[in-house]
Amino acid sequence: RNVDLLFDYLMNRLYSFPLKTKAQVPSRDALFVPTGWDTQTKVDQAASQLPGGGGLDRSFESIVISLEPPPPTPPAVEECEDMPTFLRRHAAILQKLGGGSG
Repeated sequence: RNVDLLFDYLMNRLYSFPLKTKAQVPSRDALFVPTGWDTQTKVDQAASQLPGGGGLDRSFESIVISLEPPPPTPPAVEECEDMPTFLRRHAAILQKLGGGSG
């Protein structure tokens, strides 16, 4: 239904075909406002009938939530010991266990 309405509207705007559909406000499924229909009075009237009250006073972001997940937090920085310290510590452990050459 919405696709047919869009097609009819585009044909009207691009090729001057007659538009037989009138404005549909407010509708639960769709909002159709053809060019030239919207005066400030009509827009205010339609906005006052929007669900949730407040009309057009609320921001877009307060009504429509973002579908993108928040960016992940970077992993914590780990401090690691340098190679000679690591090898000395593990060589000592191997010596205690009886392994390794010395």
